Amino acid sequence: AQQAGMQAQQAAAQYGAQPGYGAQMPAQYAAAGSYAGMQMAQMQQPYGQQQAPYVAAPKQQQVMPNPGPATQQRPAGPQAWSTSMWACCDDWFICCITNGSPSIMYGENYRKLHGSGFCSACCLYYWCSCFACCFANTTRANIRAKYNLPEEPCGDCCVHYFCSPCALCQEARELRKREGWQTWVD
Repeated sequence: AQQAGMQAQQAAAQYGAQPGYGAQMPAQYAAAGSYAGMQMAQMQQPYGQQQAPYVAAPKQQQVMPNPGPATQQRPAGPQAWSTSMWACCDDWFICCITNGSPSIMYGENYRKLHGSGFCSACCLYYWCSCFACCFANTTRANIRAKYNLPEEPCGDCCVHYFCSPCALCQEARELRKREGWQTWVD
């Protein structure tokens, strides 16, 4: 029995099995010392308890796409907003949506900026609109950072505190102009 155990350890070392991985080779297969013996031992284990021998997956090198020259260059100094905060009626569609349901416009602005998250942002604004200045200001700050825009006419929190619908309209118009989307639900 001792000799069979030693042969099993030698077979495991020879074929790359590591402790804790794979099945233990029964004595009747240990004498053979073959890979087929190890496979047979694994097949005899009850279903659900089989463990494949440990095989390290080759490391894949992650290739980062090369951003184009348009994304590499950032204009020096703050750029101007494309429209004034008080120009809500410049885009009647955005104005009507924002005045009818500002939570929908906030969700849409959030989705246009981040690529997803419309429902969660919309619900957050709907249920917590009294505190919109506490979270909507971060979306405005992200838009400003992305396009290098100034903090006008005052801080982002104050803008959303005193006139959140006007701020949402301005943000939506800016995203529409800068991102180039034609319809509201692009």
